[in-house]
Amino acid sequence: MKNIYLSLILLSLIGCANIPQPLEVKSDGYFPASKEIDQQYLLTNIKADKKYKIVFMREEISYRLRADIKEGYSTVHRQALLDMGFTVYNSEELIKLMQNHNIKTDRFLVDYDAVKKLQKVVGDILVVDIKYLPENKEWNRYTIKASNLSEEVYFHISFLPFTLSSYEKGMVYPAFNRFVDWYRQ
Repeated sequence: MKNIYLSLILLSLIGCANIPQPLEVKSDGYFPASKEIDQQYLLTNIKADKKYKIVFMREEISYRLRADIKEGYSTVHRQALLDMGFTVYNSEELIKLMQNHNIKTDRFLVDYDAVKKLQKVVGDILVVDIKYLPENKEWNRYTIKASNLSEEVYFHISFLPFTLSSYEKGMVYPAFNRFVDWYRQ
């Protein structure tokens, strides 16, 4: 009996890291969040010179996380951008789009000169970098940065999340709510 209880405790501890799941956007266009991100973590908030509809999403997610959790974050990020009304492309999808428009590019790397050519065909492209990387042994830093292809940064938020609720409601969606504020200005 002791072994069964010990096994259950170990399994529950191993399963503590839930796979992030997209949540429905609220009727006001904001995401369900358990808190707001303090203004001090908003490093750049400049109105963009254009209204972008296409996003090139680049992600770096901690090597410490299991593959299914990384995939969960990627799904949440993509869905949040889609919910904001963007058409979203990752590196592979952007390369395929360039190939579909007969724009020569490396098969494995995104060439910015090629992306600039693509932009002339499909419209302005906003680059959104999302990072969740180790800051030290205990903490990961969560960052969202949006820029144009000339690397002019419009929006940049970065913080060390401390949350007792789900990471979607305590980290991802509070940051995306600040991103919604930026996009609406």
